[in-house]
Amino acid sequence: MHRPISKALCAAAVGVLFAGTAAAAGDAAPAARQVAPSAALSTNWYAAAPYLMPADNNPPDPAEIMDATGQKAFQLAFILSDGGCNPAWDGTTPIGSAPAITTAIDTIRGKGGDVSVSVGGYNGTKLGQACSDVASTAAAYQKVIDAYGLHAIDFDLEEPEYENTAAIARELGAAKQLQSNNPGLYVSVTMPGTTAGTGWFGTQLLDQAKSIGFTPSNFSIMPFDNGFGGGGASQTAALEAFHGLLESHLGWASDFAYQHEGVSSMNGRTDAAEYFRQADFQTVLNYALSHQLGRYTYWSANRDRECDPPENQKLSGECSSVTQQKWEFTTYTTAFANQTTVVDPPTTPPGGGGTDPGTCAAAAWDASAVYTAGDEVSYDGHTWTAKWWTQGETPGAAEWGPWQDDGACGGGGGGGTAPAAPTGLTAIATGATTVALAWTAPAGTVDSYNIYQDGGKVSSASGTSATVSGLTAQTTYQFQVTAVNAAGESPKTDAVSVTTPTGGGGSGDGDTSGYINGSGAGDKNIIYFDQWSIYQNAYYLKDLDRYADDIDVINYDFANIDPNSKTCFEATKASTPDPGGESDPNAGDGAGDAFADYQKSFGADISVDGTADTYNQPIVGNFNQLKELKARHPNLKVVMSIGGWTYSKYFSDAAATAASRQKFVSSCIDMFIKGNIPEAGGYGGPGTAAGIFDGFDIDWEYPASDAGHVGNHHSPDDTANYTALLAEFRSQLDALGGQHHLLTAALPGGQDKIDKVQTDKVGQYLDYGNVMTYDMHGAWDATGPTNLQDPLFPSADDPSRRYRAAPSSTTRTRC
Repeated sequence: MHRPISKALCAAAVGVLFAGTAAAAGDAAPAARQVAPSAALSTNWYAAAPYLMPADNNPPDPAEIMDATGQKAFQLAFILSDGGCNPAWDGTTPIGSAPAITTAIDTIRGKGGDVSVSVGGYNGTKLGQACSDVASTAAAYQKVIDAYGLHAIDFDLEEPEYENTAAIARELGAAKQLQSNNPGLYVSVTMPGTTAGTGWFGTQLLDQAKSIGFTPSNFSIMPFDNGFGGGGASQTAALEAFHGLLESHLGWASDFAYQHEGVSSMNGRTDAAEYFRQADFQTVLNYALSHQLGRYTYWSANRDRECDPPENQKLSGECSSVTQQKWEFTTYTTAFANQTTVVDPPTTPPGGGGTDPGTCAAAAWDASAVYTAGDEVSYDGHTWTAKWWTQGETPGAAEWGPWQDDGACGGGGGGGTAPAAPTGLTAIATGATTVALAWTAPAGTVDSYNIYQDGGKVSSASGTSATVSGLTAQTTYQFQVTAVNAAGESPKTDAVSVTTPTGGGGSGDGDTSGYINGSGAGDKNIIYFDQWSIYQNAYYLKDLDRYADDIDVINYDFANIDPNSKTCFEATKASTPDPGGESDPNAGDGAGDAFADYQKSFGADISVDGTADTYNQPIVGNFNQLKELKARHPNLKVVMSIGGWTYSKYFSDAAATAASRQKFVSSCIDMFIKGNIPEAGGYGGPGTAAGIFDGFDIDWEYPASDAGHVGNHHSPDDTANYTALLAEFRSQLDALGGQHHLLTAALPGGQDKIDKVQTDKVGQYLDYGNVMTYDMHGAWDATGPTNLQDPLFPSADDPSRRYRAAPSSTTRTRC
């Protein structure tokens, strides 16, 4: 069993410059969220998420497991009752006071993964036992979904709740309600297994699910403890028996039953001293893949390491008690995710196998009313008949209580009509490994959409667009989409055929190496997106969506440097506007636009993914739009550009000493890489901006020079300190581990300014440098009357003194 044992005049670099701006939308007060949300993974990963206890049993570092195995999802355990109808980790720690949990989620999501949360387990009081009805049970679980931005949840229904019919009815009813309220939510139900598949209480659970018309992503059994001494062979026999129970009790066809059946095993020694070794996991994996099961997971990642000594004949929550390589059992869940296509959200079972509860005709049960024999009421989607006089006794609360369950309320109006197929399916952008799709919604109610690739479902979406990733270059795929509501799934659209190109990201070198889109040292398409683009010109990140597969890096500009602490910061304060700002030495002091960054709400019409921001998001604004854009274009990188023309005043101070450099760099990483933006306007907070930025662009205009904005601080020491600042950025970024973080620079083209940069040294720290090719010559020149603005090579006709050729970008070469 699962148990816990303003607006600045700025310099633009070489590349395409997209700029523009829009009127600010109204803001709304959001509910607090504990961690930054993430884009949903493909269903395969939630179906292959091993259990992980982040606060108990010597928690492993999930990043280490991910790096070693390629695993992307974990099932965090467990949510229980805090003594009342409120969720708490292990029944003791409120969801708002669980730093170990938020750290684990931030770590996993920071590496491109995601989590499911498991509710229940073997020990403790479950919410289904503590809450009084389905609605309050569902509301308690919704708090967990909202707090952690979940795309998946697991109902681990075990003793003693498992034997409480009323509690199980509340759990399943709540699970169905969560499905309805959170379109696309992956819901798994885990239950004890026996050699017969499951026991009497398990079949009662299946019967209850059928009676309320509830079809989860899967029903999973735990085939271990008592009766499974035959290892993998005994487990697959139990799975085959359970498949028969899904057919007989739910009325499901064979294929549908396999697709909605799952296995949750235990690695190494179990509670009952049964042993499941690597060969057993492989046997069950082979069965799961050959029968296209809907889930393959195990308890637990905390135990996926060798004990000391390995074969110690003891049960441990921290190691497996069998000889193994570290994280070896997780390689099986990773293999399952990579080799199967899981069907989810569940389609309507073919040939029946579930009833629509419809509309309840009887009056709702009233706790204060008196009922006598024969009186009918409705409660939790069922009709109930009183067997004798009763008052205040909840229908279904006791197996031998005063109420007779007459079954789910009849149809006749509650079922509705399944939607028609969407129209206008189009591939709006195609990369080497991604295809972005868009379509038009059908008339009527639509809760979500299913996206099919070559006939198999690969993802779901709440809006009328989606990006399919993980594709292969130079390959032809067929895509279709369906619409889903409570009554069922529409027919599929006509197929759209798409052939992926040889290489993505606009590079011409085959996408074989390097850090930017994996495209090596070839040409890069690097653009600036101005923070203030959302105002007068109404230019949004949505407007980049159609081009994004041809963009390698977006420089989001600009971050400023705090005049007092000399750190990165967020604030909403305008710069002195032009023309006065050009003569104001303090034009940019303390200026910034945190409202544009993460506090402005975006409507569906201007949002990248076509859905409106909601009040309870952790962040909105441009940052959230960048997140949505990256979710649709996985190869796209985003860096935060620091400085620019107006915001370079305090670079000299920040870079002046080793201590000041360390402090400055650390603050920028904490804010923009770790995502710890300050809470303001109801948005932001620890970790809420994690995963958006892939590095930094340093736009210091200009080190050791008075040629920058009036009032800029500068010193002869800036030349060496600029190099040292880049070295500090490189060092701290590399120390983060995981993905490679970009470090780039906007470098001056003017010879008077580039002379003050150690061009022979900065390249070792930079991924690349962009030369600002527009400021070597201009109207300020005493000689003329004409000249090339920024020549790459000397010209015999140059009327000014002979400059040596301006340097091209410096490139950091790494193996």
